[in-house]
Amino acid sequence: MTHISPRAGSNERFSYSQELDLLIMEKDPEPTRAEIRKWPQELKDMRKVELHRKRMLLFRGRRADQKKNMHEECRRLEQELEQRLTGLSRNGDCTGRGRTVQVQHQMQQLVLERECLREESETLRQELARYQKFTQL
Repeated sequence: MTHISPRAGSNERFSYSQELDLLIMEKDPEPTRAEIRKWPQELKDMRKVELHRKRMLLFRGRRADQKKNMHEECRRLEQELEQRLTGLSRNGDCTGRGRTVQVQHQMQQLVLERECLREESETLRQELARYQKFTQL
């Protein structure tokens, strides 16, 4: 850094050590006793926020996994239904009355299973909303 003596006029420049000395002299004032008393509570509050953040991160991860699993199950059931329908139409097994009743029964079972999954999904959504409302309090 260029050094110009303080006597050189208005274009004064200081050395690094002089600037450092000035910064040290201009440091923040010492904290008051009242401020120091607040520190433990502030630390507790910070810890509480951090714990809440970690819990919510875990919760969101579990929720995402549940949602992914439900979508995979739904996709699997739809594929199974499609395969069964394709198999029935290829084989021509739908000619007999007994076979038609059996196919209708299987279709009803698949529809019921899908409805159960939808209800479970709705229940999970409601529980999630309740949990989020609880954690916001």
